[in-house]
Amino acid sequence: MLGLKKHIYNPIRDVIKKIKEHLFGIETFIKLKEYKKSRNEIYNGEKNILLVGSGKSALEYKKHNLKNVDVLAVNNSIKAFDDLVVDYYLCATDFPKNEIPKKNFYKEKISKYNFRYHTLAFAKYCNLPFRPLVGKTIFLDSLNWAFTKGYKKIYLLGFDHDYNPNRVKNGTGNMKRITKN
Repeated sequence: MLGLKKHIYNPIRDVIKKIKEHLFGIETFIKLKEYKKSRNEIYNGEKNILLVGSGKSALEYKKHNLKNVDVLAVNNSIKAFDDLVVDYYLCATDFPKNEIPKKNFYKEKISKYNFRYHTLAFAKYCNLPFRPLVGKTIFLDSLNWAFTKGYKKIYLLGFDHDYNPNRVKNGTGNMKRITKN
């Protein structure tokens, strides 16, 4: 069975991913001038972003001045924000649908298209010095998205790298750790 996956399924899946990347990249190519302008405005405006993961350190956002800092929350980290509507929300494609927060907790949800295909196409068409490794972890997805958006400084909280497969398997993630007692 492992041989079938390695020799048949994986090559077909890789071809489909490449086709999707090119198809979704067409819009990025068409709007490239607009995207570059937006990226330059963010970069030249010296905008910064705070990426927040689901680790315990996510609660430390209250200790920092977030004025003029955009906030991107991933997965369950959005539950740490009881007094703030975050600017962006991104969740993994395998994140439980019933755990995705309501729209009043964030200003914009970043779709798979934006964090995967647009990021890859933008990096390609702008000859950025990196090829994003998207889809590996939510951390890399959010980091590459922020790079391609043009943020001058990217701050991190909550990416504590304390992966627990049992919490992931039952869909709770680090939810209990960031819930206030």
